[in-house]
Amino acid sequence: MERRLRISEVAKLTGLNPKAIRYYEAIKLIPPPTRTAVAHGMGYRLYSEEDLRRLTFVKQAKLLDLSLSEIRELITAAEEGCCTSINPKVGLLIGLKLGEIDKRISELQALRTNLTRLQQQFSQSLVKPEVRERGPVVFNIPCRDDTCENSKP
Repeated sequence: MERRLRISEVAKLTGLNPKAIRYYEAIKLIPPPTRTAVAHGMGYRLYSEEDLRRLTFVKQAKLLDLSLSEIRELITAAEEGCCTSINPKVGLLIGLKLGEIDKRISELQALRTNLTRLQQQFSQSLVKPEVRERGPVVFNIPCRDDTCENSKP
């Protein structure tokens, strides 16, 4: 007889929140689990080893920044065939994710450059004006102090 796990056990083993597990069940990423018999109500959810493997896969796929629809595609492909049908899809998704990562890295590098300039601008504003080099203004905060350079138009 296959071992059945309660949601708290599955959550501990997968590192997923029980709410996330119930959500994945609601959107049919995993099949509805069996339930214990209870006189009044539905009973406890009991998950199979297969459910545990699928939830572990979902967690790993989320760590790779795959969307739930992408994860669903992979699960569906795996259910419909063998590795030959899922490998091309995985390769395509990985290629797309690498492109997205490269784009984010580029955007983050540009943000870092701007923040570095901003930091330098603020640190230089603490030095006497005649010592400070003039550079491009990245960010200008209006100042109410009449002696401050930023208060003048």
